[in-house]
This record gives sequence, structure tokens and C-alpha cells, in this order.
Amino acid sequence: MSKKVEFPIFSHSEIFLFEEIFFETLVEQGRSIEQSLDICKELQLILLSLHKSDCTILIVRNDRLHFSNEVHQIEKTFKYFEPNLTEAGVELSFHSFNFADEELNAFNSKQSTEQRTAYIELLNESLSETNEKVSKLVKAKSYLMNFIAHEVRNPLNTILGYSEMMLEAPDLISTKEAARVFYNQSQDIKRLVDEVLDFSKLEIKRLEVKNEKVNVWDFCTDFSSASEVLVKAKNLDWEFKVHKNINKNTHVNADEFRLKQILNNFLSNALKFTDEGTVGLYVNYCSRQNGSIVFSIKDTGKGFDPKFKEKIFSEFS
Repeated sequence: MSKKVEFPIFSHSEIFLFEEIFFETLVEQGRSIEQSLDICKELQLILLSLHKSDCTILIVRNDRLHFSNEVHQIEKTFKYFEPNLTEAGVELSFHSFNFADEELNAFNSKQSTEQRTAYIELLNESLSETNEKVSKLVKAKSYLMNFIAHEVRNPLNTILGYSEMMLEAPDLISTKEAARVFYNQSQDIKRLVDEVLDFSKLEIKRLEVKNEKVNVWDFCTDFSSASEVLVKAKNLDWEFKVHKNINKNTHVNADEFRLKQILNNFLSNALKFTDEGTVGLYVNYCSRQNGSIVFSIKDTGKGFDPKFKEKIFSEFS
């Protein structure tokens, strides 16, 4: 592989410096001053036309120059250079000359102190941005994996629990009831999958929240049916109580899916910290709060150690 030297260009000063080094190298090769000036004049026109950004990284090789700038077309035909458009930028091949490895060293050793300092600062800035992007990517990947493991677990466990009950005692569960539970849990999983596919929302944790009319009675009975399976699988008793003022015509404005997610998270914690006794869903009507509906998950477990109080409300704890 041919040797290469990076020559950063920030302004016209670096262009003129590069042209000067190029000229001296051509003369040292034995070319006439007139021809060397002619080559450098053409090179200057190219450099001035291609340097459009704050910094152009010019890579010097034995037989060509490479510009880091993105250029879509070059219309002009040149006498000493042949331009080629590549995905990485513009390449200028030399027609009738090339540089030996030791001659390339001049393009490195003769760079100004200001030029080197500015380039080092640019590299450090770029490295910092890259590290930040990698760090965000790692965090997003961790968040995604935890999101899948945490949110999909309950609906999957409900489906598995009902499937086992149907296999062991098919007469105890009606086909219609099982179908309703399977359908509801499958819908939840589908929406979770949709959110995982829309990774950009997960990455910045900006999940969509809907404001829709939810039938409280239907929601609670469906949630109770699914939760009862999970609770009984741990040999615990399930309790489901609804306030007398709540009936089949009671509605609230909420995001049904998010409400279910929240209750599922509370249910998971209740199961985690309860070894015996009861876990239940309690739905109350608060007339003093304009008829607000309060959903509660309660258990008879020992609870969590107070030292975990801060941690338990963090993500995926």
C-alpha cells in the first residue's frame, strides 16, 4: 500500500503553503521552474475551487491527491491532473509525475504549528463526538433490551399460564374467555413490538401517549383475568374489588395501553415481594376529585427494604 500524508486545509494560507511545498518538490525532481509553476497554477485553481468547508483534509499519496470534501461534479478538464469522483470525495491523479515516500515527508514536516494545533483540536472534537455517539448507542441498546424483557414478560406469562390451564383442565375455562385473554395480550405484545421497531422513539424515550375513552369495567375485568393467572402461578390468592359506583357504563379518558403497563409494573413488584397471602386489584371512585377513578395494586407481602426506595422507581429495577 502506498504511503499517505494528511494535510489539513483551514484557509487560503494552508493552500498557498501546500502549493509552495508542491513546487519545491517538483523542482527538486529536476523539472523546470516554468513547468513547475504551470503545474502549481493549475493545482491552485483546483484547491481554491474544492475547499468549501471549514476544514478540508487533503491526503497526499505517491501518485494522487484525495479531498475529503463531498463534490458532486467537476466540469473542467485539466492538463496535469485527472479528477475522479468517489464515494469518499475527489481524487486527483497525477498525469506525468509522482512522489517518492521520502518526498511525501515534506508535506508533513513543513506544516505550520498553527495548522497542526488546529488539526489536533479538530481530531479531539471529532473523537469526543464519536465517543458521545457510542455512549448513547450503548445506553439505547441497553434500554431496548430491558424494555423488551420487562414489558413483554407479563403478557407472555399470561398467555403461557392460560395455555397450561387449558391443557390441564380444559373444562374450567371457556373457549370464549381464553380467546379474549389471548387476543388482548397479543394486542399488547403487538404494540410493544411496534414501539421496538420505532426505535427512534425508544432511543429518546419519547413514547406516544393517547387520550381515549376507556370502559373502566371492561378494562378491569380483562386485567383481572390476565393477572389472576400470574398470581395463582405463584400459589397466591387473587382479589379483585370494584367500587359500587363503577358499572359497565363507567368511562375515563386515558391511554388504555399505558395504564395497563403501569399496573403490570406494580403487579410485577407485588409478586416479587410477596411470598404468601394475597395480591389484588382495587378500583375506587373518588367523588371529591370530580369522580376520579383510582387504580391500586395491593399485596400482603413484606414489602421492599427501605434502602431500595430510590432505586425501585428507576427504569427496569
